[in-house]
Amino acid sequence: ASTPTHRARGRGGEAPTTVVGVILHLPSLRREDNGREVTCVASNTNLTNAQSHTISIQMYLPPLEVSVEGVEEPLRAGVEAGILCRTSGSTPPAQLTWNITGSAALTTLPAQSSLDQNTTIRRGRLLPSPDDHGRTLTCT
Repeated sequence: ASTPTHRARGRGGEAPTTVVGVILHLPSLRREDNGREVTCVASNTNLTNAQSHTISIQMYLPPLEVSVEGVEEPLRAGVEAGILCRTSGSTPPAQLTWNITGSAALTTLPAQSSLDQNTTIRRGRLLPSPDDHGRTLTCT
């Protein structure tokens, strides 16, 4: 932690005050530090009460797992397939998008998050045509 200090002029004849600020560097945070609280305590002398302020560390974390379900077998033209994209471990919950470039064969439903906000799923329906042969279906 570094401690920059500066003096401020007193108002209306008051004595000048010294302002001390602290910059805290946390270079190696881990996933388990998300939500951890950090408290800064400032004290002067035994004649005054210490002041403190607590903050919570909030981190953006990518998903730990991503899976696509419902396409285990080869798809067939004219036969609808239900598909599902599932992610877990991200903060905030992942925003999922289904895509198959150049095709109208895909219908998607709104994404859903679990109650604990740890898992997000997005379902879709795919009705491939012969023109879709060789195209890539992605969930991002």
